[in-house]
Amino acid sequence: MFAPAAFVPRPARWRETRRMESLSPARPSHVREFAVKAWLPNLGTRPEAACRLFCFPYAGMGATVFAGWQRELPASVEVVPVHLPGRDERLREPSFRRLDPLLDALAEVFAPCLDMPYAFYGHSLGGWIAYYLAQRFAWTGARLPAHLFVGASRAPHILNRHAPIHALPRDRFVEQVSRRYGQIPPAILAQRELMDLLVPITQADMELFETVDHRPADPLPVPIFAFAGETDGEITLSEVAAWREHTRARFTCESLPGDHFFLKSCAPALLSRVEQEMRALPHDGADSSAKL
Repeated sequence: MFAPAAFVPRPARWRETRRMESLSPARPSHVREFAVKAWLPNLGTRPEAACRLFCFPYAGMGATVFAGWQRELPASVEVVPVHLPGRDERLREPSFRRLDPLLDALAEVFAPCLDMPYAFYGHSLGGWIAYYLAQRFAWTGARLPAHLFVGASRAPHILNRHAPIHALPRDRFVEQVSRRYGQIPPAILAQRELMDLLVPITQADMELFETVDHRPADPLPVPIFAFAGETDGEITLSEVAAWREHTRARFTCESLPGDHFFLKSCAPALLSRVEQEMRALPHDGADSSAKL
């Protein structure tokens, strides 16, 4: 739902940051496997797959937004939604409110999962998380994604033009979210218990977004495919097209019918483009690390 200001962490700060929700490599393998399963429960469900597509949801949403993607993509692609703390089956866990600790956790969880060619898809805030995780891998020398797909996300160097809202009282926060991203259906607003779940999740994600620092980084050696919604009232086509500055590989930008949440309303067209690119990924044995 939201897209944070641009951020590239400094290596020294990574080492100093306490690894919240992350896992030390020194811990027993069964503990590491448990953590991977919590974050990436779909991992390994397609043993015949030749590549993976890791998917990052937008703010206030969980991995369920990608339900059905596996059915629409070929068996050669294993779709692996990222299950963030604070939502879905991880509802009892605290949400991350800062990007640094989240990247720490993701980097350790992903470490044993980069054994085949893979790509990232992230929508809105998820697009930024995917991008900054790829930047982290570029700094540390980990295997890079062979492709980065971003949807409804401003380019990292374009700062958020809105005043912070994450600390607003609940009613004003909900009002601002509706104004920016579309009216929340009255049927949802009327469900007090549901709103009691959704609002804290979205506020935590918005706090993560609004507290991120901007630091320039070298363009990634990874192809980027950026999608924009034709009627998105929050993210403009020019803001999405500016992603071209963040890759030194191939760049593609395309508008799709729909608003900020076109990944739901225009899923067939979106997944058709993703499938085309995924089919072209190099298999192991070729240079699939995207270090061009």
